[in-house]
Amino acid sequence: MDATTQQQITELNAQGTQLHLQGKLSKAADCYRQALDIDAGNATSHNNLGFLLAQQRHWKEALHHLQQAVELAPKNANFLGNLGQVLAMTGSVQDGLDLLLKAANLDPANAQVWDNLGRLRLNMGDAAGAENAWRQAYRNAQYDARIITSLAGAIAMQNRHPEAIDWYRQALEINPGYADAWAQLGVSLFLRQDYGSAREILQKALSLDAANYSALRHLGYVYMSLGDTQQALGYFKTLLNYYPEATSVRLDLAVLLLSQSQNQAALEHMQYLYRNDSHNDRVVFYYGLSLYQTGDKPQAIDVWQALEQSDSPYRQKISEFVRD
Repeated sequence: MDATTQQQITELNAQGTQLHLQGKLSKAADCYRQALDIDAGNATSHNNLGFLLAQQRHWKEALHHLQQAVELAPKNANFLGNLGQVLAMTGSVQDGLDLLLKAANLDPANAQVWDNLGRLRLNMGDAAGAENAWRQAYRNAQYDARIITSLAGAIAMQNRHPEAIDWYRQALEINPGYADAWAQLGVSLFLRQDYGSAREILQKALSLDAANYSALRHLGYVYMSLGDTQQALGYFKTLLNYYPEATSVRLDLAVLLLSQSQNQAALEHMQYLYRNDSHNDRVVFYYGLSLYQTGDKPQAIDVWQALEQSDSPYRQKISEFVRD
């Protein structure tokens, strides 16, 4: 391939990367495809296009291009890591983990690979493994507030909140405008029952990101802990407006409404949840309770029958209502 053609491919990949970073995915994909039309064996174009397609959840085509990239450049840690992530996201978790570990061994100074490995470990429920990966990432990116916050989160998941709090504060020294670090710091303070500090910190997170999921949810919990149910309701309602598909939030809101005898509003939420998740013991119990408290006791008892014949922890609670 002559130098002019090679330069053209390099420029197309660079242009595609810039468009990609700007969120112009369709135009970026066009650049990567044009590069591949010129040279079907360009590993960078395959990797970039595969990564973009994965963002669009076009899994089959994404895997094709990422696998092509790895076949063409088997010792490129970033290409291996991207393929590993997509394999994990499409259900081949162990294969994905193996590739990420291989990528980390090939390029131990690559913070991005370790970061991806940390996220996968955390998704697998391995907080200790995630912590180790993010410590490796931190060694190579000591001023990256996002990586430090991720490390702190893995530590917090192991109930080492004082240590996690120190890491969150370090992240905020680097980037005082990082809403997620404020939010996670607030969560750790809440879990240590420092409700006043947690409230202040979580409100700071919301001032930076009004839709921050963790901040809104835990402010609801803070106000519940402080006995201010009306404020708690406000935060859960706001959270549900931002995230209407978040079933756990809808359930928390319904339970809180029931505690305030706002039974009809609670019933409407529980009907929605029961239609979509009738095998969840907590959903079944509170759907029955919302029916019971709105006056439909026969239907409540009928709904609860599924739990009465199981080893559900709600059986005892149900028996108290049925006896009445």
